[in-house]
Amino acid sequence: MMRSEKLLIFLCSKAIKEGDKKLSYRIASRLESVGIARIGTLRDLSKQHFNSTELQSKMIFINNCQAGCLKVLTNGFDDDRYLFFNVSQFLMIPEFDVDHYINTEIIPKINEKWLGVRS
Repeated sequence: MMRSEKLLIFLCSKAIKEGDKKLSYRIASRLESVGIARIGTLRDLSKQHFNSTELQSKMIFINNCQAGCLKVLTNGFDDDRYLFFNVSQFLMIPEFDVDHYINTEIIPKINEKWLGVRS
């Protein structure tokens, strides 16, 4: 896992407002607490669009709802610069294990996409 560059995580504004009530926010907070990433703001997103591809941070978008509005925020970015996770299918699972999801879904995809490590 890369440690030198923190990833930027983008969530829908409702997930940010409601905090721990939203699964995507809990996942993002956990990634932030272990030092892998930080939760980005709309200002960060704007800076990403302004920067050339080489200067953009790597990004993770975590979708939390059935509507999938967050996918629109990926428009204009090169596919190599971001990962998109949709966790809406897990919303009704009260015992959802955030750490397990991070370790089995997110970390392997980060490693494969940006470090060339296959699981």
